[in-house]
Amino acid sequence: METAAEDDEREETSSTHARPTPFVGREEILTTVKEHLLKGQHVCLYGDRGIGKSAITEEVVRWLKEEKPGLRVIHLADEMTFKNLLVQLARELHGLGLFRHPLISSEEMATLGWPQISKRTRALTLHELGSAVVTSLRGEGVLLILDSVNKVKPTDQAWLQDIIKNAVCVISTRDKDEKNLKPLLARFEPVKVPTLSRSEAYDMMDALLAEHPVPSTDPKHYRKAVWDASKGYPNAIRDLIWKGSLEKYVDKDHIRGLAHDAGVKGFSIAPGILILVAAFSIWRYVARGVGDQDGIIIGGIGSALFGVIWLFMRRMG
Repeated sequence: METAAEDDEREETSSTHARPTPFVGREEILTTVKEHLLKGQHVCLYGDRGIGKSAITEEVVRWLKEEKPGLRVIHLADEMTFKNLLVQLARELHGLGLFRHPLISSEEMATLGWPQISKRTRALTLHELGSAVVTSLRGEGVLLILDSVNKVKPTDQAWLQDIIKNAVCVISTRDKDEKNLKPLLARFEPVKVPTLSRSEAYDMMDALLAEHPVPSTDPKHYRKAVWDASKGYPNAIRDLIWKGSLEKYVDKDHIRGLAHDAGVKGFSIAPGILILVAAFSIWRYVARGVGDQDGIIIGGIGSALFGVIWLFMRRMG
């Protein structure tokens, strides 16, 4: 379990170690987000893992700092538990001079640094902390940018609803239809983040290769292999170029390896798992009809096992 100090350190250093991704092919989405925010509307960016939602939220933050320097903006970039989300909101609100701790007077707050306040903030119950964050946000015109909000527990739903009511919010998520998140997004303007087109992906490769040259013996086929392997996902393109730049040279075998990986990634075994579940279920049904006790056991174990595997793959996907 992380200590408070370790969690604070992770928050401060997580963005430092991330490799930057060139902002390519998202100008129209960025314009749409800006238009909604200028109208005071909530925005929900949604799309698969690695599709580039974080890059868009970072551009939104950069734009706000340049064009709206007086606006109070809080940007939380990491996925975390709801309690840690509230703690980090409290920390950012304290940085803006807005956090009202229920057990610390405003006079004492002015004399304390966050490390001292953090210990007493983490000691609060979820109800006390949630109330403090909502009270601190109320009427202050804060814009919240919450990246990677993918799952919401029923017990956290009401608090998140109150937070949304008291700030303009940008939320990014992999699943806008998640059962506990979907009701909260009813007031949000949905903005889908698609994969990059081929031309956009090649523009991104050009930008990355200018910073991290890849010593390829066949640049044209290397770029095509990266495109095929990445499927237009910006994070995959970035990682492939980064790995290639660390090689002494990238020959045809390396390029063929990328093409092979693309084929493997493109093949889903989920349908096969479902077929196995159905087959074992039928086996069990038939065995029950003919009185085959061993068949009933094998069919039951097989359908249960592959059913669990399918559910696990679905959750991980």
